[in-house]
Amino acid sequence: MTGENLVKKVLDKIKSGGIKPKPKWQFLLKDWLIWLFFVLTIVFGGLAFSATIFLVRINDWDLYGRLPIPFFLKTLPFFWIIIVLIFIGLAYYNFKHTQSGYRYRFWVIVSAAVFLSFFAGTIFHFLRLGELVEYRFQRAMPFYHNIIMRPSFEHQMDAWSNPERGFLAGQVVSVYAPDNFELEDFGGQVWTVFNREGIKRRFEFELSQGVWLKALGEEIDESNFQAVEIRPWLGPMEFNMPVMKEMTPPLRMYR
Repeated sequence: MTGENLVKKVLDKIKSGGIKPKPKWQFLLKDWLIWLFFVLTIVFGGLAFSATIFLVRINDWDLYGRLPIPFFLKTLPFFWIIIVLIFIGLAYYNFKHTQSGYRYRFWVIVSAAVFLSFFAGTIFHFLRLGELVEYRFQRAMPFYHNIIMRPSFEHQMDAWSNPERGFLAGQVVSVYAPDNFELEDFGGQVWTVFNREGIKRRFEFELSQGVWLKALGEEIDESNFQAVEIRPWLGPMEFNMPVMKEMTPPLRMYR
């Protein structure tokens, strides 16, 4: 069948009522919806990336060399990294199905989706939305807390339960002064943490009874620890930490 005959046949079928062309508004609505989904995937991908930045930022990278490499590998936020990749894939799929999406090559669309997600994620991070997302997931999703984050908690607890190497963590029992307080570690032992010259704080947070924190310094004896720096357990925002008492890691892996 020639091209002219095919066109004539289609026109004849339209005239006879066999084919009804869709109204223009349906095509426009479909395209708008696809663009909306594309924007949403970028926004959600950005939120996931901001949560990734937050967790990576507080993962003690400044102590690289003092803490072993397996610690950093086992505490990377793989959950959020996978979520970011999923939303980048969805962004590619949505853009490819827009009216002009077919004109662009795969690597162009993916590169644009990655850039937009990372750009949005960086802005969200400075707005502390990544911290808020992580906080909400911890509180509202038991699956995320128990299955995803619990192993990371245990690795961190194990690494920071080494006072003889200068790493101590636990819950503040009482505060005598800004640079003198008692801390109960994960094994139930109470330590007096002090420094006459002052203790540096990494991230601003209130030192008070019940706060969970990490102390970096030197073990003086079996119950005294001289700290040069303290930092909150999961970052600036207060997290729900009673689950720490329920965990009983070996506490020997990194000694």
